[in-house]
Amino acid sequence: MKLIELRHVRKQFKDRVLYRDLTYSFPSKGFYALVGPSGSGKSTLLEMIAGLDTTYDGNLLFRGTALRGKSEEDLSSFRLTSVGYLRQGYDLLDLENALDNVVLPLMAVGFDKTEIQRKRAKDLLLEFGVGDKEEKSITLLSGGEKQRVALSRALITEPEVL
Repeated sequence: MKLIELRHVRKQFKDRVLYRDLTYSFPSKGFYALVGPSGSGKSTLLEMIAGLDTTYDGNLLFRGTALRGKSEEDLSSFRLTSVGYLRQGYDLLDLENALDNVVLPLMAVGFDKTEIQRKRAKDLLLEFGVGDKEEKSITLLSGGEKQRVALSRALITEPEVL
């Protein structure tokens, strides 16, 4: 079974068509890169795959199940458990420290903020070279440090897709 399938997807913004008849499938294992000039639809496609954008024609399936038509609650659960999403603007909570930002998705899916989860979050921060920043406010981190905290947060739930 394919992990992600796009079937005859059409996406446009007003008069600008990004995808006219996009059909592609991604196997369960592999490394893929979307490349293209600014404004060509790379981020839009990723937002569609993550269930953040459902305003398109055609079908987008994850493990054979269509994303469009699902409730926002189901899409949120899908994103929390199956997709690790790194946005260009980090989307970190400025009022929380780095460690709490990483642990947040675990709390959202119903895990208590236990020492096991905190240990996993600390391990990820350490792995990406920001272990010494776990108690620092997000506002005090550099752009690169914020990106590594965001990557740690994206990986904390061990998603199938990053």
